Amino acid sequence: GLDTRRHGRWCDTRVRPTTQEHVILDALGNTPKSVDEIALTTTLSVIDVAVLLGRLEEKNWVAHTDGWWEALIN
Repeated sequence: GLDTRRHGRWCDTRVRPTTQEHVILDALGNTPKSVDEIALTTTLSVIDVAVLLGRLEEKNWVAHTDGWWEALIN
């Protein structure tokens, strides 16, 4: 007899990544990588990768520490 009316699923409130941003997240996977490694993996230019990483960091999808980027995917 538990009241489950308020039971809901956890909802991610972050702004969803664009298609290009998903490419970056997929390239990151579960290991931290440098901008150069991401550019080589995705065949995007280093400038494009840097811009997309900045957008993802603003949306809280990635974190940057000492030159290494990692995905913050739950």
